[in-house]
Amino acid sequence: MAESLSSLAETVNEVYDAFPRRCENFRWVIDNTHDTLCANCGRRESCWKQEYAATLEGMEALRPVLEQQGHLEPNDLPGQLSRCIHPAALCATATRSFALYRSRKEAHVHAEALRTALTEQYSAVADALGVLSEQLGRPGTPEPYNPGGWRRFLLPWPRRWNAPSRWTIWAGPGRR
Repeated sequence: MAESLSSLAETVNEVYDAFPRRCENFRWVIDNTHDTLCANCGRRESCWKQEYAATLEGMEALRPVLEQQGHLEPNDLPGQLSRCIHPAALCATATRSFALYRSRKEAHVHAEALRTALTEQYSAVADALGVLSEQLGRPGTPEPYNPGGWRRFLLPWPRRWNAPSRWTIWAGPGRR
């Protein structure tokens, strides 16, 4: 049983490591904004091909504003993006993209913490079962009579088997 839990912890780590890693940084916000709004705009050729460096610089200038305020207003747009014919839509799309980017980063942090906790728990239970199996002896060997051994082992455990269940409390003596 202990080996199975250790193996399960290793499998969880292997599966987690097998997932593709996305290199998500602020560039993802820019790409998502482009794909959502600019890809269908008539000025896309001008902004994203002829004046690519200026457009990219303007989009990068949005980062501190988004990080500080969490949203954009048309008057927050830098000069490089003044030629945009959809400033309100650009602000709304960039704000949504940034919010999605932040939630994805947070989800990644939570997933990493969950994986760590899960593998630590499986490993701890596997270690405890290993110690327990050593204390109880090997299979096939007779167990020596030791009444105090079981008592010392079971005393720290909660006495759930003596506590009334939720059913007996709810049903009570008159409801049976």
